[in-house]
Amino acid sequence: MLNEDELEILARVMQARREEHGSPLTAWVFLPDPAAAGPAILGPRYLKGLSLVVESVQVSSTRRINVQRGKLG
Repeated sequence: MLNEDELEILARVMQARREEHGSPLTAWVFLPDPAAAGPAILGPRYLKGLSLVVESVQVSSTRRINVQRGKLG
């Protein structure tokens, strides 16, 4: 389960990837269960594949949260 600091990391990563990929990502929701992906709303003219953004968010946020937790991987 993610704590508040980790959810903040995830929110910052979501915003950074939105800007990096030119995504019209307009909203997202974080669910308490980390195994359940939070829903996101994407605009209809998305320039890059959804899988690219999801992968980018997952990799970046996992790395940052693992650093905060002092874990590798």
